[in-house]
Amino acid sequence: MANELSENLQYVTLNIENDVGQRVGTGFLVADTASVVGEFGETRVTWGPPKTRAYLVTARHVLGENASVISCSYDYGLRYNAIGDNGLEMRARRFRILSDPPNWAVHPDEKVDVAALDVTTWISEDAAAHLRFCPLSEIANAINLAAVDCDAGDEVFVIGYPLTLRQGRTNLPLVRKGVLATSPRRRLIDPDDEQQIRGFLVDGAILPGSSGSPVISLSKRFLGGDLAMTTYRPLVVGVVAQEWGRGKLQRYDASQRCTGDCAIEGYANLGFAHSGAAIIETVAALGRHGPTDFLKLDHDQNWAAPTGIPEWAIEHEGPAADSVTIDRIQRRLNRDRMRALGKPVIFSEFHDAPEIMGPVPESSANVATAENFISTHMRTRGPLGMNT
Repeated sequence: MANELSENLQYVTLNIENDVGQRVGTGFLVADTASVVGEFGETRVTWGPPKTRAYLVTARHVLGENASVISCSYDYGLRYNAIGDNGLEMRARRFRILSDPPNWAVHPDEKVDVAALDVTTWISEDAAAHLRFCPLSEIANAINLAAVDCDAGDEVFVIGYPLTLRQGRTNLPLVRKGVLATSPRRRLIDPDDEQQIRGFLVDGAILPGSSGSPVISLSKRFLGGDLAMTTYRPLVVGVVAQEWGRGKLQRYDASQRCTGDCAIEGYANLGFAHSGAAIIETVAALGRHGPTDFLKLDHDQNWAAPTGIPEWAIEHEGPAADSVTIDRIQRRLNRDRMRALGKPVIFSEFHDAPEIMGPVPESSANVATAENFISTHMRTRGPLGMNT
């Protein structure tokens, strides 16, 4: 988990300045990054440079109150990390707003406080820039939320620049920890008009400057391997908005705290974030990538259909397979990949829920009992870590 934070997640965020040079919020980079095939035939995405397009996702109010205000803005300042003569350093460059064709978009629903900038050209203008990009497939949707069993009560990280703070002379953001107070799989209900709200709550104070920050879950998921190992899959479950919260959560505020001339509204330590589906729809509004581009990886893994979630659904609140069933579906498919590649498979594991796992396969060279598997395929460690 620490490696994911230090190697990738801290480098996806940028600090955003308005057209008069004031630092007003956070944004994070999203791109159609390359994928690689793992040792056991599974497809994995990388957090490297984009293949075609890169986007900066943020809260709409960070850029302007509405689309009309943004369209009248000349440019925004973007602060980022770069490798200089003395190591990692902060740099800043302007991003020009264009209208023909537009290089920005806001969510089609004015109640959804999400915006995106197409920064494909901007990122290429400094060869020393040290950036990482969240793959399209790691933005939360109905399928991958089920895959990692992300739900209320899970720990999440909010990565950004609260109160314009950063780490030293770099542009590294602050990494803050919270808990999902409500499920990202279910919409909130406005207590005033009973309308659905496209988002969820985080148990953790959201301070000025955090707007536009990614809310990231590092849930464990199963990966095919000799010992059925698990790994962390970073998933951007939403983007901090807080705009809705100003009108709805203030009634729960226990106190008004002031630091100097900056009033901080705690709202009972609840922060509001728009869902991953809102991010997908906003980026899709730019016209370069559609919703299916975000879901393609998990659908290509050939396990989405048995979950009960409609095909290509970016949101789903109806019945779906439980986490145990989903884990067994993934295990079955990973075992199938391993067998196709001639990798060792433990015979007894095929007996786990036969209605999910399918029939027990016929004996073959790469299927063994657990005892034979350990004695044949495991290597023990001798003195000084030498293989024996």
